[in-house]
Amino acid sequence: MTYTARGSHEPFLHVKRHSSCTCCCLNRPVLEVTDSTTGQALGSIRNPFRCCNLVFNMRDLNEQDVLVAEGGCCQWGLLCPLPCGPCSEVRFPIRDAQTGAPVAEIQKKVPSCLKFMFASDVDNYKIEFGNVQNPQYKALVMAMALFIDFRYFNVSDEQQQN
Repeated sequence: MTYTARGSHEPFLHVKRHSSCTCCCLNRPVLEVTDSTTGQALGSIRNPFRCCNLVFNMRDLNEQDVLVAEGGCCQWGLLCPLPCGPCSEVRFPIRDAQTGAPVAEIQKKVPSCLKFMFASDVDNYKIEFGNVQNPQYKALVMAMALFIDFRYFNVSDEQQQN
């Protein structure tokens, strides 16, 4: 991920996902996140298998779950993505893994009608950090939004051709 404010172009996060063959509950993907400037590991994000639920676990350096995002499977934006009404968004509420208290939210929003028709690969993400105070956790939440996008909303060129 690159920081691009005020004309700069500085990498600030490095995300790495090792190639793996995933099948249902076996060999689920993990995204490792490091600080690009220091090389320090920040944590990881797991996508565990949950029947009929999109779940992402954010883990600290001790491999302990600290935050959990759950998107469910019955949101209109997942079933019928359209640029208007309830079909235009998918929400991933984020809660504290220990207390279960809501702390943040990732929202995927389908763009306007014109963008939807002429640039169907464009999506907008909104991250509300809410009660997430730790800067490392904020960086992990941004990486989680990227991971969610790649796991469930991006289609490769090979998949589009088939």
